[in-house]
Amino acid sequence: MAQIPKRGGKKIDDYFTKKSRDEIEVQERKTAMEPKPGCSSTTSRSGDDVNRCQIPKPYQENDRWFNFQWLLDHPWIIVNATNDGVTCSTCVKSVELKLIPIPSGVNPFIADGFGNWKKGKERLSRHENSEQHQTASMKLASLLEKPKQISTMLSSQLKVDQEMARKCLRVMLTSIAYLGKQGISIRGHNDEDGNYMELLQLRRNDVPELNSWLRRTKPLTSHDIQNEMADLISKHVLRGIVEKIQSHKEFSLIVEETTDFSGKEQTSSTTGESICALLQDALTRDGLDTSNLRGQCYDGASNMSGKFIGVQRLMKEVEGRALYVHCLNHCLNLSLQDVTKSVPLIRDVLQWINDVGVLLNRSAKRLDLFAQIAIDQNVDVNAVRPFCPTRWTVRVRSIAAILKSYSVLLEFLEELGNQNDANAPVARGLLSQFEKGSVYFGILLCRSIFEPTEELARALQGPQISLAGSIEAALNVVHFLDNRKSQEHFELMWDNLYTKLEQFNLIEPTLPKARKVTSRYAESIESIKIFESAKDLHRYVYNQAHQMIIEEINRRFNQPDIQEYEKLERLILQPLLDEDSLVSFCQIYEFDFQKLKCQLCMIHQTFPHQSTTMELVENFRSLLPETKSMFSEVSKLFKLLLVVPASAERSFSLLRRIKTYLRSTMTE
Repeated sequence: MAQIPKRGGKKIDDYFTKKSRDEIEVQERKTAMEPKPGCSSTTSRSGDDVNRCQIPKPYQENDRWFNFQWLLDHPWIIVNATNDGVTCSTCVKSVELKLIPIPSGVNPFIADGFGNWKKGKERLSRHENSEQHQTASMKLASLLEKPKQISTMLSSQLKVDQEMARKCLRVMLTSIAYLGKQGISIRGHNDEDGNYMELLQLRRNDVPELNSWLRRTKPLTSHDIQNEMADLISKHVLRGIVEKIQSHKEFSLIVEETTDFSGKEQTSSTTGESICALLQDALTRDGLDTSNLRGQCYDGASNMSGKFIGVQRLMKEVEGRALYVHCLNHCLNLSLQDVTKSVPLIRDVLQWINDVGVLLNRSAKRLDLFAQIAIDQNVDVNAVRPFCPTRWTVRVRSIAAILKSYSVLLEFLEELGNQNDANAPVARGLLSQFEKGSVYFGILLCRSIFEPTEELARALQGPQISLAGSIEAALNVVHFLDNRKSQEHFELMWDNLYTKLEQFNLIEPTLPKARKVTSRYAESIESIKIFESAKDLHRYVYNQAHQMIIEEINRRFNQPDIQEYEKLERLILQPLLDEDSLVSFCQIYEFDFQKLKCQLCMIHQTFPHQSTTMELVENFRSLLPETKSMFSEVSKLFKLLLVVPASAERSFSLLRRIKTYLRSTMTE
């Protein structure tokens, strides 16, 4: 063995004896010197092969040295002690086991050993990437690997198949959920060209497993399985809702039966008894106890609100504490209907505005004409849409559009009336009406009534609305409308009218022509109101319309069970408690009388100047958790007041986004 040279008075053994490869590298960096070759001492590089850690000699021709980093980069290196070269342990072992043929020619990494350190890095990398070395590595690894039993291999394949199936089914379920959430129909004219299949084809690019899954004989994409998946998703959503309800204990019912696009009823029978049985069956299947039912909200149909065999009455026989509220949005809608029918000016004006919307939107040519006139007059106009025949609280947009583009409307009707158009007579008739100042006054009156009521309707459909908040909002609107009845507001509207008379060259309002009363109606002549001027007539109509909407809202919102609800509110709002009422309440709703009495006194002292339930609730929510814990019975009372619903409109106004025309006709 070659004699180990010295450097700096120390043997190379002092640096490498019994040190790991990492320690060698660290030590080399610390000393900043290249170790000399020839070392035959061992390291813990592999832990079992001493010869692999021998240090080869230098290439003597040009004094090139072996780089110890190569031992780390190429773990297959074996040092040949006889000629101080290196060989490939992988290739040598494969040749010995006859895994690869003996290469033709001279291969120093298999035969004599490689020692040309000048080209060491290049040749070592070339050998490691050679086809011969790669083949030897693969075959040697497969030989050393422990063979698996057939049952184990089958079990492993089964797990792979199951994981692929789970991944594909997850993609299919999320696709169904996406289509349902976006209101998109699942199928088309057949199972293959629907939105669902097209979405799966698109997602194949991101989920490669879908390629083989969809090529199966039974890929689980039939319409029956699509419906089953949608049903599973709906039940999952329903379970989440039920769990949330059960955690809060008390709950209320909101029911509104309606038809879908196909005109199909959602129930086979619409009698009060059948609907009540249907509701009880649904509550039983969902695990909800009817003893926790505290509120009902339906429309005003006789089968729902009837005093004897209506659903609300039958449900009260099951649970007497379930307060019934006629949907307040329906009540507001009916109030506006009654006012419109009773005030001829409002009725006629709304009809003419609707006719303008129909006339405009039935022809793209007319829309272009209207838009061109607006550009010529430099007026920024909004679209005038026809009214919805059932929703009376969404009409302000068209009313405001008419007022904003009144000059454009007059010119449009005049030009259309002079054209050779089938609707020219309709345009001339509408023009004769909109040229009257009384009609413009009627439009202003409609805006005065419909603006605040539309804001009330929007509030009644809010996601956080409660019965207490609804009553408070209705009272605010009634107070606002009552203030508008004042002489001051009428004078402002009348002055605005006369300003527009001059601007648009409208016909000044006049008293209607007096009609001769026949002898048949002579006795009732005294009941006919006689006005001295057109202003008095319009003041009377103005006050009549505002008074009627106020009375209708008060009448329809003042329901028997809402009065019971207001009694519950008074318990929490009035500092001076009526003990008899409190005792009766605690017996009916199972409250602790002494605790509730004490806590109500404490809450009145904590918040002494609260006028509404919602204001008190918001302040109570701001308390710290430790303080809230002192008001356990008051907290239960708050929940009882907030759980009673106010409107069914929000929950069912989205039905047509779920039961679309295509979904209905495709039986999804």
